[in-house]
Amino acid sequence: MVADHNWAYAPQKRIKMKGLMFIIFATAALLSSCDKVEMENNAPAIRFGSVDTRAEVMGADQILGFNVFAEMNLGSDNAEDGSNLQWIPLLEGERVYRSNSTSPFVYDNTRYWINNRRYYFFGVYPESVNVSRFGLDNGWIYSSTIEVPYAADMDLMTAISDVTVWDETEFEAVKMNFKHHFARVKFKICKNSVNAEDTFTVTEIGISGISRSANLILMYRPGSAYAPTLSPNSDSGSVLRRNLNEEIALGEWDADNKLVGGTNLLDNNGLLLIPQDISNGQASLNISFTFKQKQAAEAEYQTISKPLPGGYAWEANKTYVYTLELKDDKNIYISTPTVEGWGTPQPGGFIIIN
Repeated sequence: MVADHNWAYAPQKRIKMKGLMFIIFATAALLSSCDKVEMENNAPAIRFGSVDTRAEVMGADQILGFNVFAEMNLGSDNAEDGSNLQWIPLLEGERVYRSNSTSPFVYDNTRYWINNRRYYFFGVYPESVNVSRFGLDNGWIYSSTIEVPYAADMDLMTAISDVTVWDETEFEAVKMNFKHHFARVKFKICKNSVNAEDTFTVTEIGISGISRSANLILMYRPGSAYAPTLSPNSDSGSVLRRNLNEEIALGEWDADNKLVGGTNLLDNNGLLLIPQDISNGQASLNISFTFKQKQAAEAEYQTISKPLPGGYAWEANKTYVYTLELKDDKNIYISTPTVEGWGTPQPGGFIIIN
């Protein structure tokens, strides 16, 4: 590595490449529109275009900001001090943002294309995820500790773009296709015909005995990008949603023993959780609710902890739907979850089958 690599960020430093001098970076004003192309010594600015997501938990139009790491490969050329530096960092967790869903994306520390060089971009959403980058021999490693928040509603996504600029007359915006890394857990809850006139209102719901944190790791070397891995830590954590105050509607079972109707708790997003194995007796559902039986004078409050069915894994990009049934014995019965896929392996919109 170069002893003093601040030149990678200084506007006036130059790199010697096959006898020609190129300015790699320059201080520039923010991009004001997608149609405007900033130039530096005939090289246009690197800009970011459309964003796509691989699932409907967070639509592309809802993404107003994300962080980007970027590297440029120097090929066989040497750095100015004579060392053999193959890759240089361009953007270090740079915030790429826009004011609304129809505005162009901008960023503060403008960088510029150099013809016939390979560029690597790694994007992370949300902006609160703190990713560190470390240099390898001819490559990089990115790492972060991910912790699901108390309400379990963080949507973790990453995007990779590996670009080689072959023609200096054609510079397109870098497109970021974001992939979701969490599993989604949903609860459909109902009461049967026996207690149809009883009133149930759920006030909070959560899961204990699961991993709330994981290590995010991605290693990149020239010519081969590896998908980020998310490795769960201890399974002693809990997640919780409070103050739901959702009254439970009557559900019915059809001829195929599938629930029709009922209340879908936690809206459509459910709980976004770290993919992990769920063994028998490991995880528990914790639910608090008030209920008033038809013949009772007053409502009662109850908190129940029930083991979740185990022997399977929550996988990324999949939705696990648990059916909970409230019965007149003031107890809750939990079914083995059904699995709803989030779509195809290709970038684009996903169809959720409910």
